[in-house]
Amino acid sequence: MMRKDEKIWVVIEKGDDGALHAVAYDNETDADHYCMEMRERHDGASRVTVLETELNRREENIPFDDTPWGALRMDIKSEFVEGLMEEMASFDRIIPGAAERFLNEKAGTVRKRALLKLDEIVEQETREELTHSHDDWVQSKGMED
Repeated sequence: MMRKDEKIWVVIEKGDDGALHAVAYDNETDADHYCMEMRERHDGASRVTVLETELNRREENIPFDDTPWGALRMDIKSEFVEGLMEEMASFDRIIPGAAERFLNEKAGTVRKRALLKLDEIVEQETREELTHSHDDWVQSKGMED
């Protein structure tokens, strides 16, 4: 999973050999100043430009499971279990420590069953998308011939 949360400015310069060189800045003014310096140095405004974009950062601390589909592991936390218990029974009927006991005894089983269902859902959705894509590819191929 990626976060898009930080704007950056990239100065792109086209070299004499046609190669592109890029320098990224986290400050628009710095990027503009560098761009102006490079334009003056090369006597060509068209060779240097500034683009505004976003820096993509990978989310930290995402636990992954080793199942064939690489499904995200959804850790069941005691607050989650307590919330479900409160929805199922009035608060005064819940035995203290019931959430922790449930987590110790049943969380592994729930996680395994949920991951199996998730694998089935992912496989089914993938098959459907592959079917649609295959149909599109076959139609496109027929048009080209």
